Amino acid sequence: MDERDVVSWNSIVNGYVNVGELGMMIQLFDAMPCRNLVRWNVMMTGYLNSNNPGKCLKLFREMAQRGLNGNDTTIVLAVSACARSARMKEGKSVHGRLIKKFKDLNLIISTTLIYMYSRCGRAEIARLIFDRISIKNIVCWNAMILGYCIHGNRKDGLNLYSNLLSSRLERLVTEERKYFGNMSDAFGIKPSFAHYWCLANILENVGLMQEAIETLKNMPVDSDLPLESSL
Repeated sequence: MDERDVVSWNSIVNGYVNVGELGMMIQLFDAMPCRNLVRWNVMMTGYLNSNNPGKCLKLFREMAQRGLNGNDTTIVLAVSACARSARMKEGKSVHGRLIKKFKDLNLIISTTLIYMYSRCGRAEIARLIFDRISIKNIVCWNAMILGYCIHGNRKDGLNLYSNLLSSRLERLVTEERKYFGNMSDAFGIKPSFAHYWCLANILENVGLMQEAIETLKNMPVDSDLPLESSL
């Protein structure tokens, strides 16, 4: 089968998946003379989107029996199917296979595992995975917070949300200080009143009032107004 035929088969099956025609999707998949990884993933996606996680996992097991190694998309689909059907035993099996194969899991797979364990009522395991993620994005934060609030301890969820806000504010302050310093040090630009005011305003918003006042006091600009009134 040439490359054009492979793409055509994939496109047709994907089209039926997108419109929810599960029957035609299955018929085409069964009639395919050759099935590559993309086709298996498309079929798994179709079952998952049709609220049939059991069939999705059946395909995943069939792939393993045929000796087919899935990619990240395959793993995410399988773990998502375990989450939706609350099949923690099978989800843990997939997780164990990943641990044996990879030293570190990527962010997408880790976030999906957080979702799966939370849905299965094991927020404490989800938190262990969350804590091992070195660089977190807003999606994994949301997955863990929702996992706590919906399937675990709401108080822990609120505490984690508070931690999220604090970390984002700390990062914002660090970045603003860096940019402010680079203006003169790296680019030779003399900060104006507006620059000092913006930095002082950010510092005040995160509770660093004294540093905000000192920033305005160090401003080489004359003003008839009390400096504190600028905050």
